[in-house]
Amino acid sequence: MKVSVFMPTYNQDGFLLKALDGLRAQTLQDFELVVCNDASADETKGILDAMGQVGVATQVRTHEKNRGSAEAINTCMQGAQGKYWTWVSSDNVMTPNWLEALVAELDGNAALGAVFSAFTMIRPGGSRRGIFKRGGYRPGDLISSENCFFGPSFLIRGEVWKAVGGHRGRTSHDYDHWTRVEEECWRRELGIRFLPVSLCDYYTGPWQATVARKSEYDAGRWRAEAIKRRAGEDS
Repeated sequence: MKVSVFMPTYNQDGFLLKALDGLRAQTLQDFELVVCNDASADETKGILDAMGQVGVATQVRTHEKNRGSAEAINTCMQGAQGKYWTWVSSDNVMTPNWLEALVAELDGNAALGAVFSAFTMIRPGGSRRGIFKRGGYRPGDLISSENCFFGPSFLIRGEVWKAVGGHRGRTSHDYDHWTRVEEECWRRELGIRFLPVSLCDYYTGPWQATVARKSEYDAGRWRAEAIKRRAGEDS
């Protein structure tokens, strides 16, 4: 199987159908979708029960109590079969060529460990703004205050992700995971490539964890840990 796509979801029934439709419309269908319903109290269960097949294989896993998206991603990744791994939010919509474009980059270059793309930010009210990384990827970007993200559209080799392990923390677990992926790629002498084309509609609003739970925002902690790790490797 080419790709494992993980989707944690919690109380996002207003977005979930559109996100699933975006995956169902992928031009590359050689992927498994694993969804973790993190104890949603809205109509999420009914939507997932009725969603049918997405990709070549679909699984739904459930948390009886809300454990946060990091733990939901970790639940999804158990037993993953894909050569490449990624996770997507249930309030974002991927373009039809999302997987095909990212897979082509990794299939075409065995010296790459990960690839990520530009995306389009959609603000409340529907205004759109394309997000691009200036100058593409630069080693060390992920501990920069200006470049601390792959973003919502990325693909990582499964063996790199397995070596790095799961997600940690609450609101900025993705940032922590990306810094560790970057370091694992360095250890394996694998590159990371930025694809300057928008492959995702990224919806923003007050429901997002980084907005609703600012007191739990832990990116500073992960950045400090990454700096210490890298200083140790450099000494």
